[in-house]
Amino acid sequence: MTLVLELSPEEEARLRTNAAVRGQEIKEYLLTLAENDPTIDLTEFEDQADFDDSVAGIREGLADLEAGRTYSLEETFAEMEAHLDDLERQQKAETARQEEAT
Repeated sequence: MTLVLELSPEEEARLRTNAAVRGQEIKEYLLTLAENDPTIDLTEFEDQADFDDSVAGIREGLADLEAGRTYSLEETFAEMEAHLDDLERQQKAETARQEEAT
């Protein structure tokens, strides 16, 4: 299989440097990266559609990031806390309904 990568001169230089530091040719270095990448485990996906959906979600997130559609850490935590507060209120209301029913 032939794989063609379009890299900027800086990206290519970084890959060549990383390979050289490890005493590897660039092809060997890239194969080592692919084989040892702990972030990608294709066995986690049910099927190709599941994999494709995951990749689409990642691409969407990267596009949001590049477009500046991001939230600060404080905004993210505030939203999470609000969501958890809502869940807690719902659970309390459900518990109260169940207690009233008995």
